[in-house]
Amino acid sequence: MKPVSAKLRRIAVIVLLPILLVGCGSPQGDLSGGSYTIGVVLPLTGPGINWSLPYMEGLELALSEVNAQGGVNGRTVRVEAQDGRLEASESATATQFLLTTADPDVVTVVFAIPAMGAGPLLEEAGVPWVYEAYTRDPLLYSNAFKGGFDALRDCETLVQYAKKHSRYGELGLLMSRTPYNEACAESVRRVEPNVKEYWYEFGLRDFRTLLTRAHNEDVDTLVTIGIDFEYVNIFQQIAELGVPLKMICATAAECIFEDVETLASQDVLEGTLAADIIPPDFAKTPFGKKYMQDHPSITMVEFAMSAVGYETGQYLSAAFEQCQPGQYACIKKALEDVQGYSSVLGTNGFTDRMLNLPVYLYEYRGGDWQVIE
Repeated sequence: MKPVSAKLRRIAVIVLLPILLVGCGSPQGDLSGGSYTIGVVLPLTGPGINWSLPYMEGLELALSEVNAQGGVNGRTVRVEAQDGRLEASESATATQFLLTTADPDVVTVVFAIPAMGAGPLLEEAGVPWVYEAYTRDPLLYSNAFKGGFDALRDCETLVQYAKKHSRYGELGLLMSRTPYNEACAESVRRVEPNVKEYWYEFGLRDFRTLLTRAHNEDVDTLVTIGIDFEYVNIFQQIAELGVPLKMICATAAECIFEDVETLASQDVLEGTLAADIIPPDFAKTPFGKKYMQDHPSITMVEFAMSAVGYETGQYLSAAFEQCQPGQYACIKKALEDVQGYSSVLGTNGFTDRMLNLPVYLYEYRGGDWQVIE
């Protein structure tokens, strides 16, 4: 098996140390022996790291609070994180390493592509797992739970709003061939059966040919779900080409952020529509205030992912209360039934193994996102 690199070990130490210190300092500690372990597979290097590190910080904060109050059933809750990059094969290697060295009680996986690599191994091991991705595909695995934005449901809601309010003339799809975009496209076709489609392989950075083609075919608005480098290049190249294309994207936090605002003009960004799971008053919550105090220059995407990580730590800790470490079937059942935890996103447990998440619609106006519905 491929060992983790020295760099990865340093990252793991940085991530784990605050949690373990809090656990050791709690009044009850591990008096009953052992601890609950959450394994995490996510990109800690390369694309996606801007999302992953805030997720870990939010998760770490939630568990530090839990451990400071005595842990769960007198046991600390600890994290073992492994870098799967934004690749299925690397995520499979990271998952196998966790399973053989950390004996996790539950695993969380960030992004759809890592979930594709982790899913078969976690299913075979019988370990319950939560994935933070926009697609429902991993729910084919019986022990998988879905968190985060739902492309199949929320893209349809977003485009229905845009159509109702005449926010486009000719609609197009600009999408990578990934499960989350395929789900989004399926829902968009329900609203606009004749939508024009422009597909590309994930990893593309030069969108000028597709953007020019869309413009020449009279498309004025494009729908997409992307990641940091995609949005940076799409908006920058729209500005360079000077074509009057507007974007409908998901999520707001991931669509327009500091790098995009630096490279694209305000005229290009103005009027962009997006859906997101982050409530408009989120910064006023106790978690929001604390996180902003510790991270005064935080971006919206960092804020969003920290909230997702914090939420995950809360409901996993609540589920652990019903079970002992290593009781996979019990933990799965507890996740199916979990209620009453401290939520910063307005969630209330799972239905059919999907986290019950409200969605909000935003428009980018005057240099910031404004909630519209």
